[in-house]
Amino acid sequence: MGIAICLSALAELLHTGGEDARSARVFGAVAAIRDGIGAPIPRADRDAYERTLAVLRASLGDDTYNMMWMAGSTMSLEQAIEEVAGSGERSRSAPDQKG
Repeated sequence: MGIAICLSALAELLHTGGEDARSARVFGAVAAIRDGIGAPIPRADRDAYERTLAVLRASLGDDTYNMMWMAGSTMSLEQAIEEVAGSGERSRSAPDQKG
């Protein structure tokens, strides 16, 4: 679960840095990781998490947000790490979009 926590923090940093499409992809990857290991977002963190996702959705628009989330949800752990590092194929092929 430690990797999911780290990737969530890095997804938040991507968002803070204005890289919302990459952030949404990483959050999608984190959701898939958490689902796979049966580790939901802790109750204490849920409100902040939901607010961040709402801001991402508003920034990107529903269609782009959903597309980025789904792209992230299909990533392997290695691909998610590459996405955060900015070296992933998806980072190069899907430029950041803001609504």
